[in-house]
Amino acid sequence: DREKIYEQLLQAEPSEVTYKSFLWEWLQEWKQDGEKEQVMKKQAEIKVTGITTIDNDSMMTGTNATGSFEKRESEYILTYAEDTEDGVVENEVFVCKDLVKVSKRGVVNADMVFETGKKHAFEYQTRQGAIPFVASGGRIRYNEKDCGFFTEFDYTLAVGDFVQECNMQIEVVYV
Repeated sequence: DREKIYEQLLQAEPSEVTYKSFLWEWLQEWKQDGEKEQVMKKQAEIKVTGITTIDNDSMMTGTNATGSFEKRESEYILTYAEDTEDGVVENEVFVCKDLVKVSKRGVVNADMVFETGKKHAFEYQTRQGAIPFVASGGRIRYNEKDCGFFTEFDYTLAVGDFVQECNMQIEVVYV
């Protein structure tokens, strides 16, 4: 009987063959559940504060913007536009347990990765040229609240022998 079934399968047209397995059914259910997954995306007011310390001398920078906040399971994505002296920079910030990624597009371009306990190199592209950095990731903390989200992360930025300690805080309030 097996040989006859095998021969029939070889001679069958693709539309005449139906494949059934537990694994296939499970994958189909998983795919459908994933498509049903609701992504929480909200409009938000976003406040970004950065503190840079060089030789015990600190400088604070900040920006306030309107953007969006998106949650997917234990991952968070913030998008906002930042007005600078040179023009607009579109930012996307991805936050999860041990990783923060910041992408900047506009008058400056960069893809920065801050990962707890690891170093990542990147270039900060400006109109004047590219600046090479090495980022060493430190602590990453985040907390989702009923009315918003807060994250804070520490990192070190190095350009050659020049090193600066940094702390970034991002506060999100849903609107």
